[in-house]
Amino acid sequence: MSGFTKLVPEIVESSIWNESSDIRIVWITLLAKKDANGYVRGDATTLSRIANVPVEVVKIALDKFQQPDPLSHTKDNDGRRIEPAAGGWKVLNHFVYREATRKRDRNEYMKGYMRKYRNGKEIPVGQS
Repeated sequence: MSGFTKLVPEIVESSIWNESSDIRIVWITLLAKKDANGYVRGDATTLSRIANVPVEVVKIALDKFQQPDPLSHTKDNDGRRIEPAAGGWKVLNHFVYREATRKRDRNEYMKGYMRKYRNGKEIPVGQS
């Protein structure tokens, strides 16, 4: 899969940021590896290699991400971050954050477009 994952600035204010750096690295690795549907293919050994953290830490992180988190700002799924899926995991709030970043991007695009329009600059169709 080609592409990239946007991180929302609020991630550093989330309860995940209270965890050790290794646990946070596993979380960021999951976010970086997920596909357009929030699915992450792999196992603990694969994630260990990709995240460059011990497999024992990955197993602890995966267990932690599947448990309720009372400090989570997102109360969906009781604060759980992932659930097992065939051959990997599903990031539970994938679509919530994807939609939020799309709205932010669209708003920024429209601000720039309208700024150019109000300043009287010609905007070719399909460009801004």
